[in-house]
Amino acid sequence: MHERKARFLEDIDGLVTLLEGSGTLEELLEAIPLKRLGHFTKPIVILNTNGYYEPLRQMLEKCVSENFMNEKHLQM
Repeated sequence: MHERKARFLEDIDGLVTLLEGSGTLEELLEAIPLKRLGHFTKPIVILNTNGYYEPLRQMLEKCVSENFMNEKHLQM
């Protein structure tokens, strides 16, 4: 898993997050700060079927409201 995770963002055109479990969530939460820092420049797409990722969106908005994240990063 460690080797796979170290390479999961190499040579891809973008990251699409589907309805999955903790592994997908871990990869998504690794990609978001890498994009914020400019280390990952490809699109990140979150398929929010039936509001599955709504709690994550709310948590990221709370990070902004508590001044732990810049609002412009919500647009990534």
